[in-house]
Amino acid sequence: MTSNLSPSQLLHFTDRGSGSPLLLVHGLMVTGEIFEPLIEQLAARHRLIIPDLHGHGRSRELPPPYTAAHDQAVPIHHAQMLHDGIRGSRLIIVDGADHTLIWTHADELVRVTEAFLAA
Repeated sequence: MTSNLSPSQLLHFTDRGSGSPLLLVHGLMVTGEIFEPLIEQLAARHRLIIPDLHGHGRSRELPPPYTAAHDQAVPIHHAQMLHDGIRGSRLIIVDGADHTLIWTHADELVRVTEAFLAA
């Protein structure tokens, strides 16, 4: 299992397995370790990318003006930017993220993705 930080050194993620990419994104108040029971089985068929979202696990907090009001938006932003940046990946979002942000803030998600990939 490979454990890394993003180029910006703010987002910790686990990269394991090979095959078609599968992005697993945890909800609030937990970390990517919530997927530990599934990793062995899924890694046999997929490349797993499992981030610890900002302020969770080994990922740093977002700098100001981040506030608690961002808590519902942050998981879906990270999920979408990572998914968009990994060609051919599948996206799995666990309960706790506000899924409607995918459709209601698509332009903003694209900008966040581009900023992440440029870092």
